[in-house]
Amino acid sequence: MSLQERFTAVGEIRNIFDVLFSFSDMANAELEQQCEALSSALSHGGQADVDGKQLTQELTNVQDLPTTSRTLMEVLDFCTKRDCKRSIQTCGWHSE
Repeated sequence: MSLQERFTAVGEIRNIFDVLFSFSDMANAELEQQCEALSSALSHGGQADVDGKQLTQELTNVQDLPTTSRTLMEVLDFCTKRDCKRSIQTCGWHSE
């Protein structure tokens, strides 16, 4: 593989994963499109490793995270208002 081919491959990989680094600067439509592209790139045989719609929601929630220290109740209130219940359950931070 030539040096040019390697740089081209690295550029293609960067384009696919760039959503994870620049999501806070993207409009919602672009974010959805990029997350779906990442989901498609990380799929094999019809099975996706990443759900594009769920990733869009997660990254949308991350954009609005409080930037100052918060109490536990303030964080839980934030999560409730942003409908982060699914994320909390995924992390195992819920009670049955």
